[in-house]
Amino acid sequence: MRNVYYIAKKDFYQYFIKPATISWGIIFPIVFAMAFIIRGKGINFLAPGLIAIAAFFGATSMASTSITFERRFKEFERLILAPLKFWEIVLGKVIGSFTFGLFVSFITAFITLPFLGLYIRDPILLTLAIILSNISFSSMGVFIALIVKDPRNIMIVINSIRLPMLFLSGVFIPLSESPAILQLLSLFMPLTYAVELLRFSFTYMTFFPLWLSLIMTFAWFFIFTILSIRALEIKY
Repeated sequence: MRNVYYIAKKDFYQYFIKPATISWGIIFPIVFAMAFIIRGKGINFLAPGLIAIAAFFGATSMASTSITFERRFKEFERLILAPLKFWEIVLGKVIGSFTFGLFVSFITAFITLPFLGLYIRDPILLTLAIILSNISFSSMGVFIALIVKDPRNIMIVINSIRLPMLFLSGVFIPLSESPAILQLLSLFMPLTYAVELLRFSFTYMTFFPLWLSLIMTFAWFFIFTILSIRALEIKY
């Protein structure tokens, strides 16, 4: 695990501790928070989605960014040639972006909740939901960055995946009001279970059972991690 730590530490200092990255991590959730605050209506339903969006975009963006830069400038091959196991490389990348995702998520929560005057029914579950969501999204970002052939196309690919999820995962429209086909599609989206977990910590009311959301959020992390390791084995 020491190698995992050093890979995550390298990414943290090389990509995340930069003025542009930190400012993006602060401004992005503030803009989203203001949009929700101005809207005002249905804020109890929308607030968990805001935190989920911040985690979703923060973690996946940083995961794909670090790998994309290293692949474009042939730095990723250094990790491959180093005496490292593939699972160490994958976990190192996941943990690095996971840390940034946590940063964005908690900033969003701390900025949003006081303004909205919302009451968190289960703070422990909220914390657990943020942690599980970010590690799931980080592994997703790593996997996508590894399977895209041309690193220059990574943002096109990742946004074509993320944007439909925003409207199909119950962030803005309750799953209970969605057509059956959309409810079925939502089962295959990691964002769905993150939103459900966060919403339960606020309202104790969700479309899926709590145990299912907990299991599936961790399961997505496990699935994307295994797929990422497999992608490295095939490519290298």
